[in-house]
Amino acid sequence: MRVLIADDCEIVVERLRTILAELERIEVIGQARDAVEATKLILELQPDVVILDIRMPKGSGIGVLRNIRQSKHSPAVIALTAFPNPQYRKQCLDLGVKFFFNKATEFHKIIEVLKQITPAPEVIELKSRDAEREKRFVEAIPSPQKKMARSREASDDNIYLRT
Repeated sequence: MRVLIADDCEIVVERLRTILAELERIEVIGQARDAVEATKLILELQPDVVILDIRMPKGSGIGVLRNIRQSKHSPAVIALTAFPNPQYRKQCLDLGVKFFFNKATEFHKIIEVLKQITPAPEVIELKSRDAEREKRFVEAIPSPQKKMARSREASDDNIYLRT
């Protein structure tokens, strides 16, 4: 999943980068320090998810939301703000924000949300030639393990791998 961070606070950006680096299948593709740059990068890079501050230089996160709403690409947006006012929350949700979090008390929720919305690994069916190789490999396994492997093989002629 491709993530763009739009926040003018260097400490927040570094913390997000550190946290996101530990998550599987998450790639930070860019960061913006102001509203103009955020809009530009969202339209150019087309991230899957944007972590967006509400109060930023050269505009606001709400302005960014209005600008990207008109584009064909609409990423999932997580608002992360130090100003969790009810009016900001309502405006953000009305403009399509999926999640609205307070930086001071709900920072940890970003990890939970990203884990929930990250697609599961693809399951690829091996071709019959690869299945034959797997059968030969199973035959070379010592007997206690061979029995377990054969029972698995008998239950499903196709073999699947997670990627």
